Amino acid sequence: MPIIKFFAKFREEIGFGVLRLDIDNLSLNELIEVLARDYPKVRDFVKEGFLAVNRRIVRDTNTIVKRDDEVAFLPKFSGG
Repeated sequence: MPIIKFFAKFREEIGFGVLRLDIDNLSLNELIEVLARDYPKVRDFVKEGFLAVNRRIVRDTNTIVKRDDEVAFLPKFSGG
């Protein structure tokens, strides 16, 4: 099962940090739609932040998520 993680303000807005889904071979677009059925704010997270698959930022939402992947919803951040 892929592990879906929400960080910082996204975690606060959705109410939890980790979710496991019984899916395999869905695109990020499809995953977002599955999540949005129960958590509509997920669509906003995509617009407001970044998506990472297996700890790498991805911009292509056609990227396929496999059973053992980790997907993270990351808000924009700055460093110093």
